[in-house]
Amino acid sequence: ANGVIIITTKKGKAGDATVKLDARFGSNSRLIPQYDVIDDPATYYELAYRRLFGSYYYSGHTLAESYAFADKNLYDEKNGGLGYKVYTIPDGQKLIGTNFKLNPNAKLGYSDGEYYYIPDDWYKETFHNSFRKEYNMSVSGANDRFNYYGSVGYLDDGGIISNSRFQRYTGLINADYQVKKWMKVVSSFNYTHSNSQTNGSNGSWGSSGNVFYVANNMGPIYPLYVRNADGTIKTENGRTIYDSNNTNFMRPATVGNAIRDNEYDHDEYLKDVITGKGGVILTPVKGLTLTANVSMTNSTSREVELGSIFGSSASVDGSSYVYSGRMFTVNQQYLANYKFHIADVHNFELLGGYEQYKYTTQSLWGANNHLFDPLNGELDNAGGTKSKQLGSSTSQYMTEGFLSRVQYDYDGKYFLSASYRRDASSRFAKGHRWGNFWSFGGAWLISKEDFMQNVGWVDMLKLKVSYGQQGNDNLGGLFPYSDQYQHKYNEDTNEYSLSLSYKGNENLTWETSKSFNAGFDFELFNSYLNGSFEVFSRKTEDLLYSKNVPYSAGNPTGVIPVNVGSIRNNGFELSLDGTVIRTKNLFWGWNVNLSHYTNKILSLDESVSEKGIRGSNFIYTVGGSLYQAYLRKYAGVDKETGQGLYWKHIDEVKDADGNVTTPESDETTTVFSDATQYDVGTVLPKLYGGFGTSLNAYGFDFSVQCSFQLGGKYYDGSYQQLMWTQDQTGSAWHRDALKAWTPENTDTDVPRLDGDTQVAQTAVDRFLISSNYLSINNVTFGYTFPRSLVEKVALKGVRVYVAGENLAVFSARQGVDPRFSMGIGGMTGGSGINTSGYSAMRTITGGITLTF
Repeated sequence: ANGVIIITTKKGKAGDATVKLDARFGSNSRLIPQYDVIDDPATYYELAYRRLFGSYYYSGHTLAESYAFADKNLYDEKNGGLGYKVYTIPDGQKLIGTNFKLNPNAKLGYSDGEYYYIPDDWYKETFHNSFRKEYNMSVSGANDRFNYYGSVGYLDDGGIISNSRFQRYTGLINADYQVKKWMKVVSSFNYTHSNSQTNGSNGSWGSSGNVFYVANNMGPIYPLYVRNADGTIKTENGRTIYDSNNTNFMRPATVGNAIRDNEYDHDEYLKDVITGKGGVILTPVKGLTLTANVSMTNSTSREVELGSIFGSSASVDGSSYVYSGRMFTVNQQYLANYKFHIADVHNFELLGGYEQYKYTTQSLWGANNHLFDPLNGELDNAGGTKSKQLGSSTSQYMTEGFLSRVQYDYDGKYFLSASYRRDASSRFAKGHRWGNFWSFGGAWLISKEDFMQNVGWVDMLKLKVSYGQQGNDNLGGLFPYSDQYQHKYNEDTNEYSLSLSYKGNENLTWETSKSFNAGFDFELFNSYLNGSFEVFSRKTEDLLYSKNVPYSAGNPTGVIPVNVGSIRNNGFELSLDGTVIRTKNLFWGWNVNLSHYTNKILSLDESVSEKGIRGSNFIYTVGGSLYQAYLRKYAGVDKETGQGLYWKHIDEVKDADGNVTTPESDETTTVFSDATQYDVGTVLPKLYGGFGTSLNAYGFDFSVQCSFQLGGKYYDGSYQQLMWTQDQTGSAWHRDALKAWTPENTDTDVPRLDGDTQVAQTAVDRFLISSNYLSINNVTFGYTFPRSLVEKVALKGVRVYVAGENLAVFSARQGVDPRFSMGIGGMTGGSGINTSGYSAMRTITGGITLTF
């Protein structure tokens, strides 16, 4: 709750050097399954036919005219049809009858004499399991003056689609040397090289160029490959030919062939990160410690994106994009710490120091097309003369601050602390860069009091309380206070021109959080039950926010950075762990942690405080939450027509005599554009946390760790799209579409198949579902061989194990992973996390650890 992180680096232990070797091998697979979509071609054709029929019939045509319309356009992609025929039917017969059922004489598979058409399972053709291997070795040791730890590692992680892979090499050295009794030198060096191969087909959410979107949303009647008339998959010069509207049928525009593009387009991202830290610790006099640390990070990266002539860039003979980046940081820290005691019961510690952080990032990029070698993505291989692009940039950022702290305790029972720091950030203009932050706290170790000495079941009990301030300067971008411009050069007039690209705010200043925390720590029953409970209240003032402003005001981005208001977060955190059994050969322990918090907006900028800040799917109002959903409300289905109904707010009604009355309730409407947006409450979960258990017995070890969330909401935009709230001809249908209204099925909450398309992807509370989940994050089972046995082969230890990571997620709907969203994020037209990007992977590995 306080944002405090304590980091300890690995060090060696005194004695002979210890060598550890760990090797593990396993498999990666997709964790979150596909939505429960209709995968039967017959059912898909039946639904499409019923939808065409309904769209014509409910617009005022007769039954005969509507059947004729559906018959005529079922295969016509230009008039709402599916574009493809994959069933063979006897001459003179129809595929779908007037009962909306498939002709029993229809046989799957169709040939037009030149090509053969049969559906492929795009999901199964796209996703696959992959191999994972990892090796790590470490060496550590220490003596009375020297302590060292070194490690190297290699990871090869396969992806769940073609042309996706991650490789990483790591090296780490930590070393401390006691030069003199009063001088110690500390150092660390870390190197990482990684190679990420990602899918070249990664268009935006809902894009036919996005391989994840297409694989999850393709209708079950479409071929992935072009097949010859005899049914064999067509090839050309050794290349598989994918069906990309190059047969005698055409798919609707809403679906493409990103799977083909993913096979031939390539995106490789290389990164090298070197982090070094050096420091010296001086103890010139008793109680005084002087510390100087300087750490540097140098990160270089290079990305090459190849758009293949056989894939997405066929129209320009292939394309290339190359990016090189460099990031360099220097962090300096100088501290003086003094400890002293008075009368053996008054203990003081004084700390003062200075910190400085500098960050520089640089980039160079270029793009071109018309590749001479279709498999080479370097710019020198691109011959386009009108499409060349080149750019570079350098940005810098710096913070510095002075810090101080005083700590006092009386006889190890009563503790007091106070701190003050003054920080500056280059994100703010001169005059607003410095902020002052302070804190104080106290604790009482109750278990050390005399009256607790006879309470044998209490091992430790501490009461704690604190109050303090923290600063935040992160709004995005490194110069939010400054107006920024783009320049252009006119070769005809030999003149330069400037245009405003970003409107800054010189009055921008630090966002400040004021936190109050109170709680207690305890250890009970000889440490069989341990825990910590804490309540907190955090008020954040001068919130940094990008405020919407009219484009007519001359602002090219439509936003301006401001300090907009204040919010408060209240909540509690509970952490428990304990032991069920603890004997010489058996240990069984458990752990659980619970968190709850609420969020409330206390104030807003005067210009927006009356009506609040309203977005397409959220609303910020005084008294509300930052996670307040602002949606149209679904009112069910009109049982007479099958159209979707929506609530419309009515403030007042005037009768013929001019009398004004306020209606007792709102009314419903079938015109979606007339529907009212309502504040439907917060989507924050009521409770979230984790739990686990571990068991060790006679060399065997077993552990399970889980996490959960209760009481929140999640907007499932992917499900909304699968329910066709806009024309998605050719896309998959969720199986819930089978519950749609028909004249025979009026008792349903799903509109008729063509009765809700005016909604498009606008957010409606119908698609706001529970975000409750239970996740099995890790299960490990291992065995450590007896030392007496392994010492015979000159080993100190041998352990074999099998581990599962991300084994399962149980949520409100198949296909949904609510773990990485608070619900609001999915209201922008689709959740995206499940159908348009890499979902979490399930990894199962087996390994062996050898200690020498």
